[in-house]
Formats: sequence, C-alpha cells, structure tokens
Amino acid sequence: MCDWLLSSGNACSGAERERARRAGHPVCLCTDDAGVFRTSLSRELALAGAGFGLAPAALGALCSAAAGYAFLPPHERAELQARRRQRAGGF
Repeated sequence: MCDWLLSSGNACSGAERERARRAGHPVCLCTDDAGVFRTSLSRELALAGAGFGLAPAALGALCSAAAGYAFLPPHERAELQARRRQRAGGF
C-alpha cells in the first residue's frame, strides 16, 4: 500500500502512483481528518484530476469504485453506490 498524500506531500513518487493506478490497484481519496490535513474531498478530487489528468467522468468513476471498497455488507455497499450516483447526477 502506498499513501499518496496528495495535499500534504508525496509519500510515493509520481511513477509509483501511475504504475499502481495502471495495474488496477484500488484507489480512493480519503479526507477523514480535514481539520488536521486542511483539505476537503473537493480539493483532493481537484488534485487527483490535475495530477493524473482525469476528466470529471473518471473522477466520478473513482468515487463509485471507492464506495465499493467500504467495509459494508454487499447490499449496503450497492445502496451507497446508488446514492452516490443519484446525488452526483451522473458525475
């Protein structure tokens, strides 16, 4: 596992991040302590989009995939993904 730390510095090189992403390793953005890291999910999405050249649709897919990694029973995970798609209006 490599913590990418988009907003607070880079723990992994750009080449390592790109190799992991292209290899299909699960990727999600986490902002579990916005007060400490002084960031928001919107900022992390903007950094990820700029850093990897991801279009809004690709960022939306990243968010949907991240919901699939949640430690939830399968039916709750599916509901979470459906709510995310509905609220995002296709993003």
